[in-house]
Amino acid sequence: MDQKDKIDLSSVNKTKKQFKLTNPFKKNTAGPGRDQFGQFASGGSSLRGKSKWMNWKVLAIAVVLVGIVGGFYVYKSNATEYTFTKYPSQMRGGQLVTKSGGASYRVAAPREDVFATLSKSEISRTGYFCTHFTLSQDSDISINVGQEIGSQAIKGGRYTKGKHYLCVRKPPNVDQIDRVGVFVQSGSTVYVDTFYGKPGTRSADASCKISTAQATNGTYTATWNSGGIDLSAAEEPLTMRLKNSATGTETPDLPLAGTRALAPKAGANNVYTMTLYEGTEATDLTCTTNINLSPTTPPPATTPSCTLSIAKSGTSYTASWLSSGIPAGSNWGSALSRPGGNTALGATTGSATIVPPTGTTTYTLVIYDKNISSTGAMNSWKATCAANVTK
Repeated sequence: MDQKDKIDLSSVNKTKKQFKLTNPFKKNTAGPGRDQFGQFASGGSSLRGKSKWMNWKVLAIAVVLVGIVGGFYVYKSNATEYTFTKYPSQMRGGQLVTKSGGASYRVAAPREDVFATLSKSEISRTGYFCTHFTLSQDSDISINVGQEIGSQAIKGGRYTKGKHYLCVRKPPNVDQIDRVGVFVQSGSTVYVDTFYGKPGTRSADASCKISTAQATNGTYTATWNSGGIDLSAAEEPLTMRLKNSATGTETPDLPLAGTRALAPKAGANNVYTMTLYEGTEATDLTCTTNINLSPTTPPPATTPSCTLSIAKSGTSYTASWLSSGIPAGSNWGSALSRPGGNTALGATTGSATIVPPTGTTTYTLVIYDKNISSTGAMNSWKATCAANVTK
C-alpha cells in the first residue's frame, strides 16, 4: 500500500474505548451540550469535520442505525393515535422560547397560563386533553378545558421538579369548549412542550348491565358486566361503583364485572346504579336495576253495581242483568221483583222469563249478601237497579 493511502490513527486511538449499547430513545437530562431541561444549549458537528477518519464502512453503519431507529419511531408514532397536537408556536400566553437547536417551548410564570385553541372537530374526537411540561422546581400546576373567559374540568396539584404528563377528561358540556391550557398557581415557571388529545376510554358500543336475584333463603345478590371499554387509554385505574338510592350508600373500587351481596332497605324501592369510574372521577357509563320492597298497596275498592234490561220476543218477555264490583270469594246473590208480584232469587248475573201485567211495570233487581240474609232482606243489599216494561 502506498504511503499516501495510509491513514494515521494515532491521534484518535490514544485511549481504547469500549462500544457500549445505550438506549437511543432516552433523552439526556444533563451533561455536555444540554441544559437542565434536556434541551441542546450549544455546540454542533458535521460529517465534514470528521473527514480524516470517516470511510464508507462507518457511513454504512450510520445509515443502518438511522434506518432502524427511524423505523422504530415511525412504529411508535403510528401506534399512538392522538386526536390533536399543539406545539409551542401554536400556543398563546407566556413567552415563546426557541433554542439554538430548533427546540422550543412556552414559558409561563406564576399566575400566568399557556393555552391553545381547538377546533370543533378536534374536540369531538377527544376524550382526554393532555399536556407535557417541565418544572424547574416544585410547583402547583393545573390543566383546564374551557373558554377564553372561564374554564372547567380543572385537574392538577403539586408537582415536583422535572417532566410531567397531565390529562383531564372531557366535560359533558362540550359546546362550551374552545381551548386547553396550563395555569401556574404558585411555585416556579413552567415550560410547556405540547398539548395533545387522546381518545376516550370507551368505544361507541360500550355497555354496562346489572341484574339482581333473590336466593331461597331471602338474600339478594347483584351481578354486573361491562364491555367496549379500552383499558389502554385510561389515565387512571378503571373501576365500578355501586350506589343504592334508598340508603345513599356507595360501594367503590369494584371490578368491571362481578357479583356482590346486597342489603336492600326494607319498605323502600331500592334503585341500584352501577357507574364506571376512572380514578375518582365518574364517567357517563351507567346501568341500573332495582329491588322494590315498598309495601304493597291494595287496589282501590270498587262499588258494587248492576244493570237490568227487559226484552220482548213475540209474546214473551225476558229480564237480563249484569253485576260488577263484587269482591272475589263473596257469597252474593240477586233478587228480581215487581210491585204486587213474586220475588225470584238467582245469581248476581243471569236472566229470567217474566210475565208483566198490562200497562207499564217497573222491575227491580237487588244484589245482596247471602251471608247476611238468605232471602235478600234490606240490610243485606249491596246494589240495586231497575228497568220498565210496557205491555
